[in-house]
Amino acid sequence: MSGSGLRSLPFVDVGGPTIGFVAVGGSAFVLLASGPRLLGHDEFSVLAIAWTLATILGIGIGSPGEQTVTRVTAAGGGPTVSAAVQRRLAVVAAVTLLLPLLALTGHAPLLGGSVLWGGAVVVAAVGWALLAGPRGRLAAARDFTGYTRSLVAEAVARTALCVLAWAVPSVAAPALAAAVGLPVVVSALVARRRASTAVPTEAAAPTGAHGSEQSYITAVALLGQVAINTAPLWLSARATDAALAGQYVSATSYLRIPLFLVGGLGTVALSAVSGAYGVGDLARARRTSERSAATAALVGLVSVAVLLLVSGPALHLLYGSAVDLATGTLAAVAVTTVLLMTANVLSLVCFGCDRSRAVAGVWLVVAVGTTLGLAVRDWSTLGVAVVTGIGQAVAVLGLSVVAARALRRGRAVEPEPPTTA
Repeated sequence: MSGSGLRSLPFVDVGGPTIGFVAVGGSAFVLLASGPRLLGHDEFSVLAIAWTLATILGIGIGSPGEQTVTRVTAAGGGPTVSAAVQRRLAVVAAVTLLLPLLALTGHAPLLGGSVLWGGAVVVAAVGWALLAGPRGRLAAARDFTGYTRSLVAEAVARTALCVLAWAVPSVAAPALAAAVGLPVVVSALVARRRASTAVPTEAAAPTGAHGSEQSYITAVALLGQVAINTAPLWLSARATDAALAGQYVSATSYLRIPLFLVGGLGTVALSAVSGAYGVGDLARARRTSERSAATAALVGLVSVAVLLLVSGPALHLLYGSAVDLATGTLAAVAVTTVLLMTANVLSLVCFGCDRSRAVAGVWLVVAVGTTLGLAVRDWSTLGVAVVTGIGQAVAVLGLSVVAARALRRGRAVEPEPPTTA
């Protein structure tokens, strides 16, 4: 295969972003492992809430903004979409200012009335407002070296702040608070510098209604969280054994580690499919889509199989004797992880085909169906795992249909013959 043929595949570029996403996940583990040891369990609970809010902002609002920039720009849009997304995310950041302001007046029980931890969430929101545009442009331009540097910068900054907290315990609280959001700002500065020098900023092509597209992509992110992460809430509310919900969260966190392995694949697939679909090259878009989804499923199968094989000693090492779930429950969670990895990549493929509205419709059905399934009776841990897994299976099926219909329309564009002087 020629170099240009290889370049048309997303897998040439996957390695760097995958390493970056794994590094970011590792830095989060360092932060959450340092918290209870340095702050004590009471203040760590506030850190955990701040981290949760920052994660919701990142996964639920910031990342969809980045994906919107990637999709529109790779399909032929210009830099105006980046600026528009930044303005929308700046509004979100402005809203988060309520957290420290309410803390100053003594009305912020969610974060223990702390200006410090409320400010940490604000910094994270500002970071995403600065980050989504340039990192989306880097992905659209297939500058995955710059993209990876941005991710690694975040991981290094967060880990360095945790090391500072360990080295100087007297500043542990502010250092760990800074580790929540400041690394996102560092990542944004790296991405913006790279994008300003490496990504062309030619005049903008029509970008279409990317405001509504960003809304649909954001809805997908939030509905996905409902579909995959509400089972523990039902267990906590209904189970006679209060420890079951904690055990289930511990097991799912362990078996979802492979999700970090397809972050890079999804990013590259979104860029490649958007570019191919934008110029009408359905054959290339179809090949990229099929290989991306198949790779996600294969990586998921292999990785969760390994995690299941060592789950006994691994869970004991990570959580002590606190996790005692049946093999069937662990297997159901593992299968759900494979389906989730595949569904996430398929969602990005469909975004690349400009089908964000249809994707939102699929995830709405999955979120509502999963919620109703969990609500109809008092399930065991195996029951909630199976219901959640069924929801992800429906997502894979529905998204496959959306992608197939989008890629079946029209005719693929044949490469133009080379011109002679």
